[in-house]
Amino acid sequence: MEFEAAIEKVYGIEAISLDEVERKTLSHFMSVLFTDLTGFTYLQYRDEMRSSGFDDDQSSIVLARLKKKGMVEQIEDRDWNGNQSWIYRITEKGQNWCLENHQLYMNRKKPDLNDSLEQSKRKLRVPTPTEENDDIPF
Repeated sequence: MEFEAAIEKVYGIEAISLDEVERKTLSHFMSVLFTDLTGFTYLQYRDEMRSSGFDDDQSSIVLARLKKKGMVEQIEDRDWNGNQSWIYRITEKGQNWCLENHQLYMNRKKPDLNDSLEQSKRKLRVPTPTEENDDIPF
């Protein structure tokens, strides 16, 4: 926190450090910016985070932390039946942080499909027929 305070004092800007989970969460919110969606309902957000390997507790905590830092906002919405619901979306501050720190997203290694194929083959381990057991199951 001392580093962030020094940045704010010298440059007059708010320095915000985000951990990997917070950055991943912001990238999910950025992904809907240029679509028809205004944000995520909590269930949509939770499903997005589950698909990235995060559990529900992690998802709730990181969302609360990002709201507290002003990176994500919660806005009231109504469903088609008029019931209150909440939408979570990235704020301008969150968008600016992603754009200013874009190198954190651009340097990610793309998965090597050949490595994935080899790993899948090792997991499958299909037995080969031998002289002792040359039965074919069909």
